[in-house]
Amino acid sequence: MAEIDLQQEMIDRDRGEWEKQLRASAADRGVSYDPSDLEGVVRQVSYGSNAGKDPLEFIKHQQNIYSQRAAPTSHRQYDSQGPAYNQTTQQLNPGYSPAPMQRPAPMQMPAPSVQAPPTASVQSPPTVQSVGAQFSDPLSKAVEQFAQQQAQRLETPPADSGQAQLEAALRALSSRLQAPEANSGQAQLEAALRSFASSQQTPQAGSGQAQLEQQLQQIAQQFQQGGYTPAEMEILQTQAIDPLERLRTARMQQVMLELSKRGIDPQSGVGMSMLADVDRQFDQQRTVLQRDVAGKAADERSSRMLKSLELLSGLAGTQGTRQANAVNAFGQLAGQENTRQAGSVNALGQLAGTENQRRDQAFQYRTVPYNLGQTAFQNARQVANDNDPLRLAGPYAQLAGMQDQRSQFQQNFDQRNQQFQQGMQLDYDRLNAGGGDSFWAGMADVLDSILRRGGGGQ
Repeated sequence: MAEIDLQQEMIDRDRGEWEKQLRASAADRGVSYDPSDLEGVVRQVSYGSNAGKDPLEFIKHQQNIYSQRAAPTSHRQYDSQGPAYNQTTQQLNPGYSPAPMQRPAPMQMPAPSVQAPPTASVQSPPTVQSVGAQFSDPLSKAVEQFAQQQAQRLETPPADSGQAQLEAALRALSSRLQAPEANSGQAQLEAALRSFASSQQTPQAGSGQAQLEQQLQQIAQQFQQGGYTPAEMEILQTQAIDPLERLRTARMQQVMLELSKRGIDPQSGVGMSMLADVDRQFDQQRTVLQRDVAGKAADERSSRMLKSLELLSGLAGTQGTRQANAVNAFGQLAGQENTRQAGSVNALGQLAGTENQRRDQAFQYRTVPYNLGQTAFQNARQVANDNDPLRLAGPYAQLAGMQDQRSQFQQNFDQRNQQFQQGMQLDYDRLNAGGGDSFWAGMADVLDSILRRGGGGQ
């Protein structure tokens, strides 16, 4: 019991320092720290069989596990254990750029020299005789002058204008495509295609194709051995067993807590039996996991053997690919000549099109003075039509007719109103002559009120 008390006292005293060491080690190796890592060290130290051992030994063992986690498990750029992934979040690191693949030095080609295209002479179309100024008002005169200037500029573009330079460039492009210069990019492209076709037929010793075939042979030999390497097996077992060990630790803590609540000494027979049951259950699961890892290793051996055969088949077909590339390069070389000729024809067609477009635009500007005159004439004619007295006779006649209709309506209304009042007066007189009958007297009062209101009385 004294040894156990001393071990527990050491654990309570140094637990915080051990955690700092484990966190620092995990951070240095770029992997995540888990509280179960510390619990595993504490559990090893607490075992009675490990009494007297230096705790640093168990910490170093956990640090070795961190190193194994940090090591990549394959040759792929985006390996789950490689630098591309954050071991804490298990996500691809943003902005990660994989290391560039080692490629052989490209075939040295002479740098193309860029020369300015030869200046082509611009042939101006026949000059159209300008019509003199036709307008005197400032606005129309300004529009007319602007249209004449634009037409002149389009008919004969200045030598430094973009239009003249475009047409000169199209002429130079057509000439250069028909017969490319010796140091031009097109000539160097065709020379490069010839060189590439030759290199594909017989790859040079230091060329990329030769290095590719050599690498295929080396990788195929490595895969022929099959199975995981010892380091890969260690990592697989660590990845499979570590979660189980964390569960074991958690379960042990639960059992210890339960024993404490029940007042049972962990070193008693009942306590030791419950702890042993937990170890036995997790040992069985550990055995199952180890068997699964061994099965994966056997499957990996078969997979790698098949991969070796696949690589050897690819190596056997690389010569046929090289020959096909050579044929394709010669085909591209032949197509380049046809493309050059078609490009020359296209440039000449664009040249003809831009000249026609210039002349069409110049014609549109030449018609501006005529359109201005037509517009002025139409506006003057519209003003004259708006001031014609005959156009006002119709509305005036309609207004006179409406006034006559209104006068006739008023006369009819006055006549009907007079007849109505006369009839009401007769009825009133008759009612007054009816004597003292209260009903008829009341009706007389009503009619009297109506007549007063109708006749303007109060």
